[in-house]
Amino acid sequence: MDQEKKNSMFHVEINRGPTQIIETRTGIYELAAMAALATLNFKPSDGLDIVKIWVPDLIPDYGPYFYTWSNRGIGQLVGDDGRKW
Repeated sequence: MDQEKKNSMFHVEINRGPTQIIETRTGIYELAAMAALATLNFKPSDGLDIVKIWVPDLIPDYGPYFYTWSNRGIGQLVGDDGRKW
């Protein structure tokens, strides 16, 4: 039995840029952050891009979360709740 998958709407800031919205077929924050880097407009950094991602209705229980991207892959920043962003 196939179930329809509901799209998820994430708010994203990349490298402290403007807030953008991305709609994905996943509810997984890390995958949505990677999709944001692949599809949204942003000014790339010289080495490490940082994605702040959240769903406004789920704050503060879930997020915001921070992911990094470099030529070595994606990672998650831990320990910052976004107030210093």
